[in-house]
Amino acid sequence: MDITAGRSVPYFLLDAVRLPLEKRTVLRQFVASLPQEKRAQPFEPPTHEQYQSGPGALLMRMVRNRNLGWTATAKTFLAVTGRYWSAATYGWVQNGRKQLTPELLADFSAVLDVPADDLAALTGVALPDAALVPKPDVTGVAELIWDVRRLTASQLRQVSDLAKSMPH
Repeated sequence: MDITAGRSVPYFLLDAVRLPLEKRTVLRQFVASLPQEKRAQPFEPPTHEQYQSGPGALLMRMVRNRNLGWTATAKTFLAVTGRYWSAATYGWVQNGRKQLTPELLADFSAVLDVPADDLAALTGVALPDAALVPKPDVTGVAELIWDVRRLTASQLRQVSDLAKSMPH
């Protein structure tokens, strides 16, 4: 909806991941109650994000559908998984210069709310075992990421303020 809102998602998530699941549910209800605004202008991804075909491009398109550019993706993955990969690394994933690893696939699974086994089947990356399942404390966070994709920057600030005001 609003490409500038995507930049704020990681900062909002820093507060949201600390909340118990019940409070994340309250946040989701608040997000759902906000009006859907019309897009101010059509979205055209920057040239460097014009994805080719391939497993990395597929995953990065899924992330972009959540209104996250490369930098916001790196910060979001850090907020959700505790693991940091540089923004450029996600660009390399997108264009196939960075090979997908089981750990990176598990991180995508946590952020996208798509089972790691399904992502493995889509991308051809073998998962060694079930130990790469996202941490239980991120339950409901991927859904929040999906929900806020349609918000404007000012609406996301309202949601972020609510998250900050909730006791952890």
